[in-house]
Amino acid sequence: MKKSAMFFRWAVMVISLALWISPVYSGEELKKGGSEVKPETKEEFEKGMEKFGEKDKTPPVSINIGEEKHAIKAGYGGWLAPMPMLFLTNLDGLNAVPHLTDEMFLMGGRAYGVIGGNFRIGGMGAGMEKIKEGSSGEVERSTGFSIGFGGLTMEYQHDFERFELSIGALLGAGGVSVRRYVNSVLIEPPGKESGAFFAGEPFVTVKYCIQKWFGIEASAGYLWAQVPSGTLEGVSDSNFSGFIFSIAPTFGYTTGKEF
Repeated sequence: MKKSAMFFRWAVMVISLALWISPVYSGEELKKGGSEVKPETKEEFEKGMEKFGEKDKTPPVSINIGEEKHAIKAGYGGWLAPMPMLFLTNLDGLNAVPHLTDEMFLMGGRAYGVIGGNFRIGGMGAGMEKIKEGSSGEVERSTGFSIGFGGLTMEYQHDFERFELSIGALLGAGGVSVRRYVNSVLIEPPGKESGAFFAGEPFVTVKYCIQKWFGIEASAGYLWAQVPSGTLEGVSDSNFSGFIFSIAPTFGYTTGKEF
């Protein structure tokens, strides 16, 4: 019994202390105290929320993360170039008097279209005649050698901003002609001989784009120009293959080209 009485007393004390700390007032008591609680209207609630939002509003934090700039891949376009070429061949087999030097300057050109940014397809051709004159006493001799070729070109290119590197090949055909004159008179026979050959040329080009529509292109390749033996009379070696070098302006435009 004593323990129950003690527990009851402690419980009453704890409840009294809680009521003293957090008193609860009824509506009548509030009216007596001169303050009346009015329910909040919808408009007042919305205004209060707006004020609360403005106080709590903090400026948005913008974090600028540096975006990696990717080179825009070139798409489609077309280019053309007039091409002076230096052709290093071997003309010793002509048995010509006077003898012709091996270097020849050819004039030609090429044009190509860009497909998908990395592939080129087009055409290229060139040709020129070389004449050497000499005299021995009253006899004047001259020898002329001409060569021409052309064909389809296919290339794969890679961009380095303003630079373009391409590797390709030409497949086509060509022909050569040999003329021999004595005192300006064509020797017959074998004063004039001609023959055809299969033209194949692997090459590499480097283009520097000064403007989006204009650039300078340098190329180097090796032309296979083998005329079937026995076609040219008086010619001991009918292999006229050799290296070709060129540097020329080029004009055109490729969509998506950025630098």
